[in-house]
Amino acid sequence: MASASTSTTNPVADVRPEAAGEEVSLKRKKNEAEWKKNVAKARKNSGKEYISRSTGKVMAARRVRDPCGCPKSCFDKLGEEAVRSIFTEYWNIGEFNAQSAYLLTRVKSKEVKKRRVAAEGSRRSATLEYTVHVGERNVVVCKKAFLNIHDIGDRRVLNVLKKTGDTGVAPVDRRGSHGHTHNKPAEDVKQLGHDHIKSLPLCSSHYSRAKSRHRLYLPPGYTQQHCYSLFQLWCEGKDVPADKVMNFDAYRRMFTTYNIGQSPPKVDTCSTCDKLVIELEAATEEP
Repeated sequence: MASASTSTTNPVADVRPEAAGEEVSLKRKKNEAEWKKNVAKARKNSGKEYISRSTGKVMAARRVRDPCGCPKSCFDKLGEEAVRSIFTEYWNIGEFNAQSAYLLTRVKSKEVKKRRVAAEGSRRSATLEYTVHVGERNVVVCKKAFLNIHDIGDRRVLNVLKKTGDTGVAPVDRRGSHGHTHNKPAEDVKQLGHDHIKSLPLCSSHYSRAKSRHRLYLPPGYTQQHCYSLFQLWCEGKDVPADKVMNFDAYRRMFTTYNIGQSPPKVDTCSTCDKLVIELEAATEEP
């Protein structure tokens, strides 16, 4: 039967697609911009409606909230067009760190000029001044007007000021920046996996070689789980410590970076081979 040709040695020393010169892999190319969490994050930072990744609820889009109603009539002083312009400018930034830098330029901590209680009984040494940029000038507004125009909470502003401290530099958002290095296999552990995958008895396609000449296949009966079992035995034979053996999930992710199929394509047999197989099966079934 003219099936996939096999050999005791690996036909290609390194069957990763980048090494073979082909952009082909079982693993899909990641597009982080289309990940659900990144889509939700981008929409949230732009003030648009998004789906919360923690609760699954639809979070409403940002909007200018009600006027402050203070004696200064901040909304009337600015005008509806200016209010909308300020709101749009802030949410069009679309990036958390840049928005923090914006808030830092609009909110200033100033020393209290006039105290209403005795100095020794006052716990407040500074007050916050909120400004918005209209045309060529900065206009001072009350706290409620500032928060309602931008549709943000008091904590958002206070966190920026607290993390800035005396440095004068806007803080950088470090959430999710640790990179999950605590689960990342060490280089020597990864090399063990690469060495084992390269040692597998791979075979090339008989008839599909012209279409994908660098693609190799596992022998019949082999699966990724079976390969991992062989990897565990392979590590035991090399006296590799148990903590140096990567788990199946890490091995599977590494396996998919190689241009290896689980089984040769069905077109890898000809009509003559198929006929002989049928006749052989029929002969063995006869009493």
